[in-house]
Amino acid sequence: RHMLRLFSSRCVLWSEMEKASTVLARGGAGGGRGGRSGRGGKSGSGNLEGLLRRGTEREGGGGREVLQLGGNDPAVLAAAMRLVLPFGYDEINLNCGCPAIETGGGDYGASLMRDADATARIVAAMVGEASRRGRGVPISIKCRVGIVERAEDFLTGNVPVEEANEQLFHGLESFARKCVGAGAEHVVVHAREAVMAGLSPRGNREAPPLRPDLAGRLARELDLSLGGGGAGASGRVAVTLNGGIASVAAAAEAMERWPALSGVQAGRWPLRRPTDMLAVDAAFYGSNNGSLALD
Repeated sequence: RHMLRLFSSRCVLWSEMEKASTVLARGGAGGGRGGRSGRGGKSGSGNLEGLLRRGTEREGGGGREVLQLGGNDPAVLAAAMRLVLPFGYDEINLNCGCPAIETGGGDYGASLMRDADATARIVAAMVGEASRRGRGVPISIKCRVGIVERAEDFLTGNVPVEEANEQLFHGLESFARKCVGAGAEHVVVHAREAVMAGLSPRGNREAPPLRPDLAGRLARELDLSLGGGGAGASGRVAVTLNGGIASVAAAAEAMERWPALSGVQAGRWPLRRPTDMLAVDAAFYGSNNGSLALD
């Protein structure tokens, strides 16, 4: 994050996902429920500062940074929030999109999309904790367009693309609206389905087909229906597209094609070609109101 900030002063930088149980273990507040402690399942001993510090200091004009948390228990996420908030992140994100067993095997990440009501309760707990602490830090979610249990559920499906997209959108919209109703101000959509079993993490990033139209449609529908009464301070809920963004040109094209989007997010592209970030500030923070987030 520090290196990428040297190339772009304006892009939004994201942390790795940190398990709420790990945050509590490092902070001396006890481990999580039924999971291993520590990054990647290792020992929970260590320094909370090393786990949670921002990539760049806010006081030095470090720009916006987002911390992503993973978990499925409202009380545990609220307790983690108490430890996270003093680190000065500009937004706290709840991971609702990671299907990989390697992230710890807990009932969180993309599995949260199985139960929108339960996820909304987590969001509400996080929002409530931020409000009680007087921080005013926005809470967001990052999800997929939907989930399937096995790889063959989409690889061998005979449903026409238009019909599949319609089915997926109704589920995505319902999930997003419940989270927004609980106080989420920002929805990041990884425009692929998550396959819960039978695919590696890399396969989950590549095999499910990209459906960016669903993120663009969600941004438009939320914008129209909320009509300026959204959860955010700007009067609308931000929607960001993630998935398949591999260049500055592709990011700009997405913003032009789906104008209701608030921004786009890229992950591996900036890591492979970090000097591309030198063009980001001029491309996205001049006359363009969109943003680029780096995960």
